[in-house]
Amino acid sequence: MHSFDSRSNQEQHSIMRLPRHYKLTRYKDTVDKGVRYDIHYNGNNIAYALVYPFRSEKRRQIAASERQGLQKVNGPWLEGIVVAPEHQGKGLAQYLLKKVEQAAPNQVIQLLARPYKGKGLSQKELFRFYGERGYKAYDGMKMMKRL
Repeated sequence: MHSFDSRSNQEQHSIMRLPRHYKLTRYKDTVDKGVRYDIHYNGNNIAYALVYPFRSEKRRQIAASERQGLQKVNGPWLEGIVVAPEHQGKGLAQYLLKKVEQAAPNQVIQLLARPYKGKGLSQKELFRFYGERGYKAYDGMKMMKRL
């Protein structure tokens, strides 16, 4: 079981600065028009968020079973947020999610709440994490939030 921050919801949702010694880098994929936000610590990539626009090749490559039921809205697809275990509990996932949301004002963000390669948060914990930040579940593991 993974622990969550002991801070209040208001404190957790207001994290807008990275802790000291962490650095954010933003990369743009010229093929799929996706964006990757990486967080580095002492030169090592320890967390990232991967986002694709609604109409991208990557979005079309999502397995047909996962694609069924996706809402046809103009907004990004959050492929996922991953934080190295030794850096969890420091607000990094919340920070990355805020960056993704800031880049998509007045749009709808959709995601598939599934554990990353059997590591990190369980599906139940992912639903809790995103649910506490205003995301609503629909059609199985899919979640969305209108900004």
